[in-house]
Amino acid sequence: MQLADHSQQSFSSDTYPTLQRALPALELLHQAWFACTSHPEYSTFSAALDAGLAKISEYYSKTSISDIYTMAMRKS
Repeated sequence: MQLADHSQQSFSSDTYPTLQRALPALELLHQAWFACTSHPEYSTFSAALDAGLAKISEYYSKTSISDIYTMAMRKS
């Protein structure tokens, strides 16, 4: 949960643009949760991890639909 909170906070701000941080944060979170799926100590959470990974993939795929993310990356 701490990693999810940190990822969300990395692209959340009231004072400056942060869209360019969204994709790297989603990639980091996806890598971490995917790594957890292969560890027995996280087997209790496998359904939640799978659901979270699916949601991250859904959001990630939306970045290719809109040019705004590409524009934000060029500005950063």
